[in-house]
Amino acid sequence: MPFIAISLVVLAAWAAHFLWAKRQKKRALLSAPLSVRQRRIVSKYVPITNRLPKKFRARFEGQVRLFLDQIEFHGYGGLRVTETMRLSIAAQAALLTAGNDLWYKSLRTVLLYPDAFQSRQSYNHGYVVTERNEVRLGESWGRGPVVLSWAHAQEGAFNDRSGRNVVFHEFAHQLDDLSGA
Repeated sequence: MPFIAISLVVLAAWAAHFLWAKRQKKRALLSAPLSVRQRRIVSKYVPITNRLPKKFRARFEGQVRLFLDQIEFHGYGGLRVTETMRLSIAAQAALLTAGNDLWYKSLRTVLLYPDAFQSRQSYNHGYVVTERNEVRLGESWGRGPVVLSWAHAQEGAFNDRSGRNVVFHEFAHQLDDLSGA
């Protein structure tokens, strides 16, 4: 009996330490600025960030760092994911949350294709199920990954006045999923 009690105390202490360490790491990431090199990349590849009000800048940079720590990026179709790609997508995603307390809590993965990609879709029409491949620029799966065309993610980041930003669009779905909207 004492062995079980001691084991439970040790397990509880370990769990408490793990949660404390996780919170400390998150606080550290959120309070640290981007490096000069990272700022230059974000400024160049996501120019809309240059217009971010100063009062949101520190929070934004911390959220970019948190995003980079939390999210794994995987390239498909021969795409090799670079730091520039990661920073560009993280910065765009963080712009959606810089002025509020929303966060991508359940998101862990971003999948990148070099360009538009095909996705298998199923449609139910009564008892008939139709499946077909559709060309996509992006997808957001509830509690799952975000899938993006890098070419279109880049285009939306560079041309912030076009009204077509696949990163904003797909990450807005992720935020909607938090509230069930």
